[in-house]
Amino acid sequence: MAAAAPERPTYRTIPILALSTSELEALSKSMKLSLSGADMEAVRAYYQEQGREPTDVELEVIAQTWSEHCKHRIFSARIQHTRDGKTEEIDGIFKTFIRKISLGIMDSKPGFVLSAFTDNAGFIEIDPGLAACLKVETHNHPSAIEPYAGANTGLGGVIRDILGAGKGAKPVASLDVFCFGRPDTKPEQIRAKDVIHPLGVMRGVVRGVRDYGNRMGIPTVGGAIQFDDTFCYNPLVFCGTAGVIPSSEIAKEVIPGHLIIA
Repeated sequence: MAAAAPERPTYRTIPILALSTSELEALSKSMKLSLSGADMEAVRAYYQEQGREPTDVELEVIAQTWSEHCKHRIFSARIQHTRDGKTEEIDGIFKTFIRKISLGIMDSKPGFVLSAFTDNAGFIEIDPGLAACLKVETHNHPSAIEPYAGANTGLGGVIRDILGAGKGAKPVASLDVFCFGRPDTKPEQIRAKDVIHPLGVMRGVVRGVRDYGNRMGIPTVGGAIQFDDTFCYNPLVFCGTAGVIPSSEIAKEVIPGHLIIA
């Protein structure tokens, strides 16, 4: 008996051109796009220029690429800080605690860091002609919603970035840091609906990271775990992968005529 043919993927048009700002906000909420009224107005303006309505697929892609998880608009933003009646504008956490410190280290140790903030991972020299590349990321909220898949794709993302670093590095080892709510938390102490108990989150996250790396032959060589009530509703799931690459293979460029293989 022949197998049934898979269903043909479908999409639908979402009319937004004639919607008011409040209606756009309601649409964003109903589709769970998490886009603000200003975001939706920008989307509407673009499709007005195109002279057509967007599809549901296009709106989902925009919502993903503009999300805080992917774009880090808050993480990278300028922040207005008011204290004792005085307001100042300061750089966000990425520019101050990550980029600024890293650039300071690079200035103090010339030649040690071969590349940073320009590719899918950073590169440091480990031997003449050989570099290590490192990439870490968090997958916190996805792991709070679905611990196994959230952590699984968290580690998978950094392995992918090592593979895409330079002209292609070789992943060799991974690490992780996890912060969860207290394992002895009583269910009645969790003051929100649809929140997975810290024990359930921990078990799913550990299995997710373990399975993704082990099945690719990439060992997890280090890690840490911490329990605190502050992580009951949103855990910290921090994953990283290290790879090796010839220094000559770090620089890359896109040249007309190159093909994309998908």
